[in-house]
Amino acid sequence: MIIKNENYCLGDFNFLEDVKKMVDMPTAVSIYDLTLREGNQTPGCVMRKEEQIAIAIELDKLGVDFIEFFPAVSKDDEWVVNELVSNNMLKHAKVSALVRPRTIDMELAIKTHAQHIFLEGAGNMITAGTMNYKSVDEIIQSFVDTIKVAHDHGMTVTACPWDIGKVEDISVVEKWVRALAEAGAEDICYADTFGYTLPWTTHYMIKKYREWAGPDTIISCHFHNDYGLATASTLAAVAAGAKRVQVGFNNLGERAGNAAIDEVALNLEVNMGIKSGINLASLYPLSKKIGEITKKPVGGKKPVTGEETFMMGSGIIVEALSRLAVDGNENCFLPFRPELVGQPPFTTVYGKGAGRNMIKRFVQKMNLEATEEQIQQILLAVKEESMLIKNLISEFRVEQIVKETLKK
Repeated sequence: MIIKNENYCLGDFNFLEDVKKMVDMPTAVSIYDLTLREGNQTPGCVMRKEEQIAIAIELDKLGVDFIEFFPAVSKDDEWVVNELVSNNMLKHAKVSALVRPRTIDMELAIKTHAQHIFLEGAGNMITAGTMNYKSVDEIIQSFVDTIKVAHDHGMTVTACPWDIGKVEDISVVEKWVRALAEAGAEDICYADTFGYTLPWTTHYMIKKYREWAGPDTIISCHFHNDYGLATASTLAAVAAGAKRVQVGFNNLGERAGNAAIDEVALNLEVNMGIKSGINLASLYPLSKKIGEITKKPVGGKKPVTGEETFMMGSGIIVEALSRLAVDGNENCFLPFRPELVGQPPFTTVYGKGAGRNMIKRFVQKMNLEATEEQIQQILLAVKEESMLIKNLISEFRVEQIVKETLKK
């Protein structure tokens, strides 16, 4: 069977009954956005308070459910949280504050009227030992105490002992999860801060978290992309029953950044059939806006939001698309229509990979005529110049080459 609509044309292997038996996916997933917290931790990334407000409003329109901040970073960040909540500036998303136990963070969360806290700290003694903790039990108790304070002030909690894979034994992880669930944390997050957990391991761990926490607790996930696994591991977590995912824009965040919101949301909606609440058509425009504000645009070849992902410069590919377009089937030769994620329509570009029919159509578009020999001369000239400059040739330059060739 083929899954085909105006936006994409896909095989149905992801939805085979035998495949669906392997997973335990929810029907919907909530989106927890990290752009304005992890983004502010990105070296060289500075977002003014007015810019943070503007991005938060756009994230809210996009459909995210939570937006995280770190009020302790600066007075500006503290002001942003208070401004958003006190003035009811967001119509849907809840404002979350990062909180570390035994710090001023909880006081700032209360002061700024945060609606939710992301309670985080090292889950292993290798790191926690440098923070004056003497035992895992002591760290867990600091989490439990902070959860109580948050609840006393009407806040919900995501509890996240990070880098928990470095504990001495998996029984320590079980102790963590059971204690956090018993303390009433609404959400317990499996967090791989350095991104080394393989997707099938993630699937196993999420199932164990669900087993240990019980049915009334949301299990979420937080992955960094240091090994290039963040999107795959996030989707594996959802396949195992995670109901909330932590994601961000434009690879912002520590080191290689977090799981990409655009990649995760698109896969949830298209390849997994899961509602994310995200307006997919706003992904590319918002990515561009955030790139302009942060001065850190995404690479051109980045999936979903990269500017070069829908440039077609191979004669074989362009010809196939052109022939399929006659019957309205060009989607069958694209991963998805670029307009689905707010990208401009796919474009034909000219360089070393250009083909004869690409040149023929270009000449026709100029309302000119050329012999087969002239078409070949134009094609060779385009290829040679592209190789000389080691880049694409602009359409203006192709026009010049056409005119020069036809004058001979």
